[in-house]
Amino acid sequence: MNMKRLIPTNCENRATINYSILPYFKPANIFRFFCLSLFRDKNYYVRITLEELKKLTSESLSNFNKQFEEFLRIKHYYVDNGFKYQTQHNIYHIPPMELECVTFSRRIIGIELKSAHIGFFMQLVLISKFANIKLTKDEIMQELHIDRKTYDKYIIEL
Repeated sequence: MNMKRLIPTNCENRATINYSILPYFKPANIFRFFCLSLFRDKNYYVRITLEELKKLTSESLSNFNKQFEEFLRIKHYYVDNGFKYQTQHNIYHIPPMELECVTFSRRIIGIELKSAHIGFFMQLVLISKFANIKLTKDEIMQELHIDRKTYDKYIIEL
């Protein structure tokens, strides 16, 4: 089980997850996307380091930019840190809210579950509202493209 995450005070109170992202990301990345979205400005730009995001999600973010490069517009900028080379930072542009979306409170970060389990919960909420399926085990597994073992593991954790 994760250590309790601290809910940041310098972020928005809530963020939205669009139903359209379901086929593109695994549950952990949906939660990471949500955390990133909490730091958006009025133009949907986010300036946060991966190290700050890692502290928020309590898990490794290897390949984060690569996994999100097609979905988020990522621009690089450099900060002079007094060393020989400048430090690269990123600006992420969050897609705008769509009609089929769910808004979650930032307090969900404080739940002591792994990122994948919180992301799975978010997926369940999205499909319960917008997918035209019966909410049976088999239908959910098919909609989320997961196997029975993974489904059972997530359900037990939730």
